Amino acid sequence: MVRTGILATLILALPLLHAPASAGPLHIGLSTRAGPFDFAIAPAVDQTLAVRAAYETLTRCSTNGGYRGMLATSWTTSVDGLAWTFRLQPGRRFASGRPVDAAAVAFTLRRLQAIGRGNASLLGDMLAEVEAVAPDTVRLRLRHPSPALLALLSDRMTSIIDPSVANRLPADPWGSQWLATHTAGSGRFQLQGSSQRGVHVLLPQPFWTPLPGDPAPPADGFDRLVYREMPDPTVRRLALEKGEIDVAFLLPSQEQKRLIGQGAVRLHRAPILAFNNLAFNMASPALSDLRLRQAIAHAVDADGIIRYIRGGTSLAFAGPLPPSMPGHAASQRVAHDPVLARRLAALARRPTRPLRFIYPGVSPETDTIAQYVQAAVKPLGVDLKIERLSVPAYLDRMARGGYDIVLQGAVIDFNDPSAIMNAWFEPARAGVSNPARYRNLKVAALIRLAEREMQPARRQAMLEQAARLTHADLPYVYLSQTMMTIAARSDIAGIRIDPLDALNLPVNQMRRTR
Repeated sequence: MVRTGILATLILALPLLHAPASAGPLHIGLSTRAGPFDFAIAPAVDQTLAVRAAYETLTRCSTNGGYRGMLATSWTTSVDGLAWTFRLQPGRRFASGRPVDAAAVAFTLRRLQAIGRGNASLLGDMLAEVEAVAPDTVRLRLRHPSPALLALLSDRMTSIIDPSVANRLPADPWGSQWLATHTAGSGRFQLQGSSQRGVHVLLPQPFWTPLPGDPAPPADGFDRLVYREMPDPTVRRLALEKGEIDVAFLLPSQEQKRLIGQGAVRLHRAPILAFNNLAFNMASPALSDLRLRQAIAHAVDADGIIRYIRGGTSLAFAGPLPPSMPGHAASQRVAHDPVLARRLAALARRPTRPLRFIYPGVSPETDTIAQYVQAAVKPLGVDLKIERLSVPAYLDRMARGGYDIVLQGAVIDFNDPSAIMNAWFEPARAGVSNPARYRNLKVAALIRLAEREMQPARRQAMLEQAARLTHADLPYVYLSQTMMTIAARSDIAGIRIDPLDALNLPVNQMRRTR
């Protein structure tokens, strides 16, 4: 844990690029170790939270569910949907002073294709060519039409990067080594130097201006962002109570309850596209009998987890697709039915060894959920060996496949069904994205067709059929949708939770009220 005196010394040692009248620094407590800061390679969304304010994307989601320009002012599409031409905002500059031009967009998208991880694999599958037509014009040629393109271009993964990062270090043509510990964006704040002792300080960059149509930052806004790594939720909560930090992310329900009624702290809440599921490893012979998977699913009381463990900080989730997405009509939940669970277990082929159940040890909540699931399946004659893992170890184990059941936490980056269907059910993404290691060639064919179907009714029918097939196979038990909570000091104004970008604080509009 970083002591306040050390933190103050670090901040005072950093020069300000400019110093308007302001509320000074905004201190934010992170729930995990930060970095790598390269969106293209970071395995977990919260690892890059500290640098979200450093970057801007071509598009962004609007309040009505559509998309509007950010770095792009406008775009046109060819009749066949294969060519998209984007006009860029004039005068935008990176922190280096270099213009945000078509060459920078082309570099960013080609880089994502070359790296090909996470959501970048979706973009890489559809993108055939990126052409800088003019300094302010870029054309994307697609391999197939895609209704998800604007959604992908609003994802943090496609944040436009200064091409000067290339080859800053030997044998690093795409700048991944550099970007793991630095920023190179066009956003208002940029990371200053190397982080020390779990403290990451961002200062304003001199070339940033508000985008057309966006309000200017308030005169009494924050002139520095100070992110502190505080993985222990109790430490985060105490630091918030004492005023050592202004904002605390991802506090479990037990810590939130301790803050209720405290005048100095306010809880901001909104439902977001983040979900908890149990994922059965379909490649494990121990879980090959559908009746056993059904028995475990009926034995687990998802509503009880929401009510008694999550403390009302989550909502019932009938998956795989939430109500905001086409295809939701086919969503289903498995009913809690212990009697049916025991009947199915009696008919099923029993595993000859304890089942390995892994989960991320990020809070007492996840501990309790794992222990509850272990107890719930015990009457079925099923033994669970639960393993509490650090986040890196948890991600590594999912990638390698050494487990039978996973407590999955999934944060959806963009409001398109492909963000779920092509992650959770695509055989090629078995591992972190598809922890069920699910493989059904009929489902795979349907989601690949839906990924490029521009006719909404036909696309919805494909997604509903794919969802019904997955329900029959039962690779996942859908537990809950997260109710995002940001805990903040009561004098911090301007906090707004974006359901599609919940971990991105609107720092440009936030201020201190006293």
